[in-house]
Amino acid sequence: MDISNGLCSNLEDQLSSKMKNLDYINSILQSPSSLLKSELTNLVGLTASPIGDITNATGLISTAAADSIPSIPNTNDIENILQDCGLLQGNLLDGLISPSILVDSYLGAVTKALFDSINAVLNSLGNLIEAPAAFLMNEINNQIKGFGFGTILSELDSIINCLDNLCGKDMSNDIDYVNNVLDDLSIDYYGNFYPSWATTGYSLSQDIIDNITALNDTLVSETTAAKTSLTEVGSAMESSMNQILDDSLVTTTKIPSNSFFG
Repeated sequence: MDISNGLCSNLEDQLSSKMKNLDYINSILQSPSSLLKSELTNLVGLTASPIGDITNATGLISTAAADSIPSIPNTNDIENILQDCGLLQGNLLDGLISPSILVDSYLGAVTKALFDSINAVLNSLGNLIEAPAAFLMNEINNQIKGFGFGTILSELDSIINCLDNLCGKDMSNDIDYVNNVLDDLSIDYYGNFYPSWATTGYSLSQDIIDNITALNDTLVSETTAAKTSLTEVGSAMESSMNQILDDSLVTTTKIPSNSFFG
């Protein structure tokens, strides 16, 4: 078999796989995207919220995000966690329990509490007509980042270019399909969501657009900063756990001495 034929066949398989990933993410994003379009339609012809209310709201969001970041547990608390989970007795359960797994579980719970706190603030802002749209924009942005949409799009771009240049395959239909998906979701080829694109075509007042943008920018910046802080807390916790375990010089066993199983 000619090497180019083999490569082209493999690339077509990869294209099919990546397109399925694109379709899956698109299907998940359709719910918040449809709700966002409905919210934007409902804002047409309305008067924007006072700028003072928007400033107050962004302050509440920032405070809620900051208050959700825990301090790093002290050494005694971390030792108690390791003790309760049997790690000080050498119980690693073949990877089912480890410092990294414990930290990931902890950060997952804290991250959920962070978003619950911010959502509670947004739900309390019932007088702000722009809040629901800003919340949905932030949800879309979080899901895009969570799915690694930018990476998938970059891989699709490389595969399509290679199939076009190496294999001489007409990729116009595939390119049009990807473009239509991205246009519908207001996302660029790098996986970035643009609120300014999402609000285009609704004849919204500029004041309403500015208010939505201010709320969304605050949500994005505060949640991003909070996630960075949580990562730092998690790294410090895991480092402390590993140091305590190293210092304890335990001998790994399958089941700790205080096992429920005898």
